[in-house]
Amino acid sequence: MIMAKLILVDNYNRETVADILLEENVTEEYAEMRARIYNNTHKCGDWCARVVENDYKLWGGIAELI
Repeated sequence: MIMAKLILVDNYNRETVADILLEENVTEEYAEMRARIYNNTHKCGDWCARVVENDYKLWGGIAELI
């Protein structure tokens, strides 16, 4: 069973905006289902749900650039 994280990333790809962790240590299938639901519900929002590997390091936003 592959474990994954469900995160939100900035839809506009701004370097200053940090990723948001929604869930971690969940199955890849569960994370993909939740991402589809989120993205279908919030079609034109500032955020996009994304499934990444469990060891993925979240982008820290402006803190990464200072």
